[in-house]
Amino acid sequence: MFNLVYSEILKLKKSKTILFIILISIFFPALECVLTPFNTEGQIWLTYAGGAEDLTFGFVGTIAFILLSSHIFIREYSYDTVKLMYSYPLSKISIFISKLFTIYIIIALIYILHFTILFGGGLLVIHKPLTKIFFLSHASAYVISMMLEFSIVPLIIFLINILKNTAASIFIAVVTLTLNFFMYQTKRNSYWPLMLPYIPIRKLQISQFVDLMPSIKLGIITAIVGILLCIFQLSKERDI
Repeated sequence: MFNLVYSEILKLKKSKTILFIILISIFFPALECVLTPFNTEGQIWLTYAGGAEDLTFGFVGTIAFILLSSHIFIREYSYDTVKLMYSYPLSKISIFISKLFTIYIIIALIYILHFTILFGGGLLVIHKPLTKIFFLSHASAYVISMMLEFSIVPLIIFLINILKNTAASIFIAVVTLTLNFFMYQTKRNSYWPLMLPYIPIRKLQISQFVDLMPSIKLGIITAIVGILLCIFQLSKERDI
């Protein structure tokens, strides 16, 4: 399994698409670092971190990860090399798991980069001290957000595997962006699976108590349903 994951990562080594996805995922923390010295109101840790986190985890992040999943899972169909991929003595489940783990590794990398750029840059441009409580609460929120992001990936993969089309994946991303924006305006965004990664971040920015357990339970249910749908889809897929 390690060799399969390593092979998938090597395939992406020179991918401009993956580089683009990573860059748009870390764009807002980098932008905050550049603009904050010129914005006196933004030189407060909560305001500084909140802007980049809202835009990334509420909107851009999920869109980027949809495109990431699409690129990894339908790349062989786009390049017409899918027959070569299935010519090796490997089960469809093994290939699926290796691609899923590859997506998780890249998502984890993006979360680490986002956190490092946001707080590393903040230490340079914000003159007020960074408190231990603020730092640890955000670190914890990032971990929970990442796990919730992991939970919705199988469901995204299921839709992508059915369509097997880059244009359709972009359409899914646009629809998701629109729905996320709509759900962002409501008080029920914690019940919308594609907004789950944003809920731990939102908890940091509002004064009232936010119970994460409903979101975690929904994340577990979403992951189970997504994985079962993927297994069902793979079992029904004809051999190539």
